[in-house]
Amino acid sequence: MGRYDDIFVEGIATFQQPKNKKKQAEIAMKQFDPKSVCLNAFNIAADFGFPMNGTEDDIEKLEAIFRGLHVDFENGNLAEPKLTNAVIIFGVYLGQLLLDLYLTKAGFKWNLDDGMPMVKKNDNNYISPLSKVRNHIVNGDEDDIRPFCKVAEMLAYGTLKQQSDKLS
Repeated sequence: MGRYDDIFVEGIATFQQPKNKKKQAEIAMKQFDPKSVCLNAFNIAADFGFPMNGTEDDIEKLEAIFRGLHVDFENGNLAEPKLTNAVIIFGVYLGQLLLDLYLTKAGFKWNLDDGMPMVKKNDNNYISPLSKVRNHIVNGDEDDIRPFCKVAEMLAYGTLKQQSDKLS
């Protein structure tokens, strides 16, 4: 991949949510525009040779992109702030994809928690696609997104089994 000077050089606004004023937090959430960030992801993915279409097939395409970005990260070709820009662009797309495919109908939506975009239903039901994308780019295959996406699907359909505190 490796041509990040023209792709990830443009700063993506970080999403900072004030911690003390509810009104300012509402304004920050209104300014968060995942659709425009997703458009960037579509364009960049197409440049990488992985055109996306908003279907489950995009999960495999994202996985391939993240593998390539991991190699570039390991080789020192994807450093800050370009790493953070890539994480924001593809993390927001992954979150929006999971919302569109599964989670919106289960009551999940975008939420800013301490400035971090999260896909959240309530305090007990949320996922962090940006953290997952960063982990995958930095750590490689041990942070494959496919199991993460499967958990999101299971959350949506209520098939995720609760872990017991008791060991059998």
